[in-house]
Amino acid sequence: MLTHEQLRDAVNEHFRAENSRDVDAIVASVTEDVEYHVKSPSYPDDVFPFGVTASAEGVRQLWTDLYETYSSYEISVDDVLTWPERNQALALVTILATPAEDFEGLPAGKPFTYSVAALCDYNDDAKMTRETVYGNFAIVTWGINRMRQFLAESQ
Repeated sequence: MLTHEQLRDAVNEHFRAENSRDVDAIVASVTEDVEYHVKSPSYPDDVFPFGVTASAEGVRQLWTDLYETYSSYEISVDDVLTWPERNQALALVTILATPAEDFEGLPAGKPFTYSVAALCDYNDDAKMTRETVYGNFAIVTWGINRMRQFLAESQ
């Protein structure tokens, strides 16, 4: 089991990696079979909903796409709550994102902010085994786009 301090350090290190725009650093902070669930809307019968991956390579692709979409993506950790007995932490973060191109009606170059909660599970080596993210605007938007695609495929 990790201590309270070790969990806080692991969470902060993971978000530092995401802020670095270094996809290899992000992948280094997770296990090979990490379960990464960035919650977005989906149809219950869609077997390929957006925002779910179960591998470090899936995490790599998610962040590669995100960095291509946003010229700047800065994460500030507001608070971290820990449960050492479960090797688990809840991170409350604020994101400042700047679209590289017009994105869903938002103009390129105009930063916007939103808040996210991330429930993070770790192994005893402080590697993330699962992250469940709630409220990520980009992923919710991509999820809605997947829903439109799913409807088109179903007809």
